[in-house]
Order: sequence, then structure tokens, then C-alpha cells
Amino acid sequence: MMGAVIPCELCSAAIPIEQYQQHTTECCVSDAPGRLRASREKLSPSQNVRCDSPAVFPFEHAGYVLLGSEVTAVREIKILDQLDQCFHALIQIYQTPRLICGYVACAVARLVQEWAGDNFGHDGIIVNSLEEVTSLLSQLRKPEVLVPRVEEVMEFVFLARQKYVSEHAADFAPTQLRSYMTDWVANYEIGDYLVAHPELAAAHFIRNIERGDDVEHEEKARLVEEEPFRHLHVFAQSPDRMRTPSEWVAWMQQGGGRAASMIVDTLGHFVVAVPLRVTTEGKDTQSVTLVLNSLGGCYVNAPAVEAAHRMAHLGQSDSNSSFFLAGARA
Repeated sequence: MMGAVIPCELCSAAIPIEQYQQHTTECCVSDAPGRLRASREKLSPSQNVRCDSPAVFPFEHAGYVLLGSEVTAVREIKILDQLDQCFHALIQIYQTPRLICGYVACAVARLVQEWAGDNFGHDGIIVNSLEEVTSLLSQLRKPEVLVPRVEEVMEFVFLARQKYVSEHAADFAPTQLRSYMTDWVANYEIGDYLVAHPELAAAHFIRNIERGDDVEHEEKARLVEEEPFRHLHVFAQSPDRMRTPSEWVAWMQQGGGRAASMIVDTLGHFVVAVPLRVTTEGKDTQSVTLVLNSLGGCYVNAPAVEAAHRMAHLGQSDSNSSFFLAGARA
């Protein structure tokens, strides 16, 4: 007798319920480029997309977006693959899903801030040449550097989920406990990680608004925190508090904060945007946002990445651009 099956949301195949999580994870990874193309078309990204451009930075993925002018660009860099076997032991210990981009993004944001030291301001990290970035990019491809920092984030989320389950045991059916503990990292959990680590004052989180009705447990209870931002596509969370894009830009420009890295929710994946101000002798200062990506596909023209770039380098927000307003981009 055949057991219960569930249709895969990605390929429509009928999958036995006990194999569903593994199948959808593998399906998601195998078809990532195709799904990303469809997602970008649906969300009407910037029209200034250039693909297969000459690589400028080490480990650069082909493709970039020009915004504002020829000296303002978004470029994607491939870091250590989150599916690498070096993470397998941690995935077992902390009961995480196979796709661990939320954990990796938090770890990368910390490493970027440590690398930058004090050499950054409200509009990004200041470097004197592209070569200065090479050391950072090389470090982010080394398991011995990234794995311990990823484990710190995994432990934080694991303990927080354990605490919630122990305090709300009556809300869980026995079959729900494992799926709750192994679910993908939620936006509120990344926000909680930043709040719990005020030393990451230069790390920020560009969040999409949760508009689905399929959330439950703590994620559902925390949706009230997003209410002030529901007229927007994205909002910003820093270790001190949440802000609208216009509040964040004003806060930065007035010297209230500095930006070394921006974790970005691209809807289904997390990357880290790093705003750079490259000052090369004899040339104009170049404003570049590096998109540090631990998965396949290209995210340079994801709307939330473009929002992060506009905020950090162009000073654009919901106060001076309809790009940020919900419903403005059909």
C-alpha cells in the first residue's frame, strides 16, 4: 500500500511524505538558476542589467548591475559553497536544513566587519584598490575560517528554538517538533541574532515583508513587528532597532551609524551585500556593492539587493524613490 504523498511545489512530482524535505531541498538547488530567472522577471528588477561582464574581483560571478552611473555597480562574488561537506557535521549536530544560507550570511557579516576594522563610514568600507579586497574574499572561501563562525550562529538559533519549544510545548503536536527545529532560518531569527550581538553595530539586515499566511508558532506571533513597514517592499534592521529605508538613510547620513555589511533577504535565499568605496589613484572614486553568495544562481539584480545598494550608495529610500513602495513595481 502506497503511503501519503505531497506534490513538490517546484517540479510538481508526487513525493512520499517521509522524503519530501530532502527532495525539495535537492530540487531547489538543482533548478536554482531557472527559478531565479523566473523570480527576477516576476518582480520587475532594474533594466540596467549587464551579464557576462569582465570579472573585476577574485571569484566574481559573471553579471553585474549598473545603478545611477558608470561608477556605481553591483557585482556578485562566490564564497564557500553552503552545500560543501565541511558543514555536514554541523547540520547533524544542530538539526538544520541542508540549505544554511541564513546561518552563513550572519557569519559572513561578522567576518566582513572584523576585516574592515575602523576603515568604513556611513556609505561603506573604504579601500584604496581592488586588491585590498582579495584577502577578505580568500578568507571567505576557507572552511577553517567560515565553519566556526557558522557554528556560532547555528548554536544561537538552536538554543532559541529549544527555549521556545520548552515554553510552548502545548502548541506543538509530536510530529511538529522536528520540522520546527529543522526549519529554515526565519527573518526574525536573523534580526534576533543582530540584536543579541550589539558589537555588530555595522551589520544591518534588509528584510522583505512577510506577506504569506502559512507562518506559524513564533514566526506568526512576531509578524506584529512588521506592521509599521507593510506599505514598503523592504525595511532595515540594525542591532539597535528597525527602521524604514528613509529612516535608515537619514540615520546613516547624519552620522548615527556606519555600514560594513548588509544581510539581504532575496525571498528564499540570504546573501550579504558589502558597500565599498574604492579610491584608486588618478581615478574617480568607485561605489561598488559586492554581493557575497554561498549558493548557485546570480542575485545581482534581486530587488532587495538593489534596495540595499540604492540605500547605501545613492541615498535613495521611500522618501525619494517609488522603488521602495509596495505596489509601485507591478
